[in-house]
Amino acid sequence: MSTRAISIALRAYRRDATRKLHVHGTLGQCTGTPTLPRVGDWAQASRCFEASDVAAFSGVTRDFNIIHSQASGQFKEAIVPGLFLASLIPAVFASAFPGAVYRSQELAFSRAVAVGSEVDCRVEVTRVRLMKGGVRGAVVVCDTHLTQRGNEAAAVAGVASVFIPGAA
Repeated sequence: MSTRAISIALRAYRRDATRKLHVHGTLGQCTGTPTLPRVGDWAQASRCFEASDVAAFSGVTRDFNIIHSQASGQFKEAIVPGLFLASLIPAVFASAFPGAVYRSQELAFSRAVAVGSEVDCRVEVTRVRLMKGGVRGAVVVCDTHLTQRGNEAAAVAGVASVFIPGAA
């Protein structure tokens, strides 16, 4: 895929992103103002991973593994790349806290998700640490879970840490 084609795909993807991502919850009241979250605050986003989305992601990342475009081997249908699924996690943080800086992410991939599936991503605060030494903000640690709609078992689970500047 050429650089121009990738650029066009990304513009189309960004144009559709707000239509495809629906965020709600108590984390940052999903308003975008940098307030200090509390343990137990959460946010959830849902998104359908369509074949065109997977093709655009594959073009950008150069991940052309056949399992993402057709049934192959142990998979009865094409599956969404795991890191593409996990990209919902920073999208939730960005919606709740514009300007949040990702610090770390641990991921465990447990289940394949078929292309065309609706996926729910839930982020829940487990720890908040205020910065010291004149830095205004907080480091927030969250449990992260992605599940395929209609299936409660996690497809991707982990822990994320973000810095929220200005939170007090």
